Amino acid sequence: MMAILLFFPSFKALENSTAYTDTQLFALVARGDEAAFEVFFHRYTAKLFPFLFSMVKTEGVAREIMQESFLKLWLNREKLTGIDNPGGWIRTVAMNTAYNYLRSETRYEKHLAMLPDSEPTEDLELIIDARYAKEQIARAVEQLPPKRRQVFELSRYEGLSRAEIADRLQISEFTVRNQLGEALQSIQEYLRKNSDLSIPFVLILLKGLA
Repeated sequence: MMAILLFFPSFKALENSTAYTDTQLFALVARGDEAAFEVFFHRYTAKLFPFLFSMVKTEGVAREIMQESFLKLWLNREKLTGIDNPGGWIRTVAMNTAYNYLRSETRYEKHLAMLPDSEPTEDLELIIDARYAKEQIARAVEQLPPKRRQVFELSRYEGLSRAEIADRLQISEFTVRNQLGEALQSIQEYLRKNSDLSIPFVLILLKGLA
């Protein structure tokens, strides 16, 4: 197969994206616009990560919670048009997701005393949808050819840059870029065929945006 050249992190461009308000972006995302989703994603990851890290105290867990929060946003995008405060909505989803993580940990009670005075409330449907999506992504990754899977996992799970992956595997950055692009397309195709899910690239490769 001919190599596919993809550029990271942006796969699609939303013209003059800074001119869009959060509410306008939500309206576009509700219609399945991945470019608008990516703009909102990048607009809020920098704001959410320090907040989540302060709650869970672990970078890897904070990133996982952030991914799950944005997964919930995307999977329930049809409901976004009725939300007046998108920034507050995603922050609440992220906080509740962090609460759920802490509740499952033995140190939950210790952390709870340090958290904002609010009860974690979250739609069970949001939780189930996100967990299902993550399981399907994991299954899709398992189907990748060994070398492509290795490149993807070094990017996605270890957070290595293309240059670092190239150095570790003794291959060119061009090859790394192509392998990542083909991996993402294979994962998207697997999700569409086996689960009726379509997950934006930026979510699948959350840890590999460098």
